Amino acid sequence: ELLKKAIELKPNDPQLHFNVGVLTSKQGYAEEAISHFQNAIRLKPDYSDAYYSIGVLITEKETSIIEEMNKTSDFDRYDELLLKRKEVYLEALPYFENALKYNAKSPEIMKTLIGLYELLEMYDKQKETKEISLALSVFFPSVTCRSFHCTSSLSSSAFSQSNISV
Repeated sequence: ELLKKAIELKPNDPQLHFNVGVLTSKQGYAEEAISHFQNAIRLKPDYSDAYYSIGVLITEKETSIIEEMNKTSDFDRYDELLLKRKEVYLEALPYFENALKYNAKSPEIMKTLIGLYELLEMYDKQKETKEISLALSVFFPSVTCRSFHCTSSLSSSAFSQSNISV
């Protein structure tokens, strides 16, 4: 209720929409959170954190897919689930790419993309992103280029690290 009122008072504030999206996602309302992040992007098209947050929420759809993959003994069903998981990654990919486009030195976004490119077998893009990451690590030692293995959501820490200033 208070969040809706805040948005009514400042409807053109992208940071407010982003913060409401973070809070909404923490409450478990992914679709509503995505809508707030999209509003933040509409108001500020280069809002890297909003793109990243949408990508994270989309990839969280994989959790139930992986759980079912781990339970099934039906090879055909397993293959169907693999394809479904790949579709989730493909849906999230442009959001992570836009996040990097507007925050080109982010090690977290680079690591996420390197892992996604590997999972999607997009090895040329993975190599290119790793090379950029390595080049940046010379100037920014905290940047690493290790890929990850997805067993649940790609980055549930995105929302716990967000700064909220409503």
